[in-house]
Amino acid sequence: MPDEGSRTSSRVDTRVIYDRETGEILHVHQALAVPGAKLPDERELQYSALDLASQMTGRPAEQMAVLSVREEELNSRIRYKVNVHDRRLVAGQNITGAKT
Repeated sequence: MPDEGSRTSSRVDTRVIYDRETGEILHVHQALAVPGAKLPDERELQYSALDLASQMTGRPAEQMAVLSVREEELNSRIRYKVNVHDRRLVAGQNITGAKT
């Protein structure tokens, strides 16, 4: 059976990169594999997500962690964070300030 990185169907791999201590989301990273193309393996996906987030934020990658999420879990109007104890995505406030 092929591993996750060798799939050839079209798919989007979505990850949130967050501060290891606070759970603050620093970057949302997506990789797209069109039909016939392969996504990199898990280690490469995590490395590229952390590397880009580090470049964009100026923070060392060692202060960050990566969490895989389904694209449909994210709503652009909601501010999220990661519960660092159980590594779960948690919805906070929407952009207008109302609690969700």
